[in-house]
Amino acid sequence: MFGSQYLTRLGQRLRALCSRATAEGQPTASPADSVARYRQLREAARRLNDRLISRLPEGAMLEAGRKLGLLKGNTFVLDSESEGAVLMDYTIFDMRRAGQTAVERCLAEFPPATGSDEMVVLKAMAEARYSIFLVEDVVRGVGVQLRDVFRDETLFLTDISMGSSARKGFALATRIISPEGIHMTTGASLPMDKHMGEKMIAAIQRTGFLKRVGSLTHLSPEQESELTALIIHACLAGGAASHIMYESADGHDETEDMPLEPPTARIPRNAPCPCGSGLKFKKCCGKRRRSEG
Repeated sequence: MFGSQYLTRLGQRLRALCSRATAEGQPTASPADSVARYRQLREAARRLNDRLISRLPEGAMLEAGRKLGLLKGNTFVLDSESEGAVLMDYTIFDMRRAGQTAVERCLAEFPPATGSDEMVVLKAMAEARYSIFLVEDVVRGVGVQLRDVFRDETLFLTDISMGSSARKGFALATRIISPEGIHMTTGASLPMDKHMGEKMIAAIQRTGFLKRVGSLTHLSPEQESELTALIIHACLAGGAASHIMYESADGHDETEDMPLEPPTARIPRNAPCPCGSGLKFKKCCGKRRRSEG
């Protein structure tokens, strides 16, 4: 956690480099009366995530690992299962084959039943956004009011565990979806500090990203994915994976120091291992991590 003034200045610096002001955000009311529906949608997201992971194209995780700095040669170097969760999330939402992400391909080729909770969530996934957010207020047991540092917009994030533990001024990098107008994360949220923020700024400037895009509020899907990779890479390089927080379907807080069962970014036991061995996760890195634990 670091000061809200720094996050505000960081956002201002990025927007100033773009030479354009962002649009004014529209605060969202606290959805305290929608927690029950939130639980249903999060459980649907968990089921859908497992389905998407099982259909990832060959080589997608390797390519994602390179973009996130999690690959050495053709071998994954993961310090924790949490980094694997971040890898899976990025692969699902940002890696493209024939111009489509796994989410877009699911919508086009094997969509859930019309009107199902899975379809509601999948459509929201197609409009997901990844950014850095600053906690501006906390509604205990419900969630947090966030400000999108890049877009200078506010929203209310329904997240029971974060609503129980977060404090004003806490900053995190995460992906947000909004099924039925209920804002929720897609799984692992990476905490940010000043050091990580500076790493991200340096990477964005070094790659010439801002000169190419002109504005952070009007990015193409490919540009969104590039920015997401820069943010995640900076966070992981700064050690954020050791402090990842998850929200389970029943609202319990899950962190790297506890048994992990991320709701929408976990590695299913029967999924291909992200190390590329060709074995199932439970027979490869999952087995090794259990023995180390």
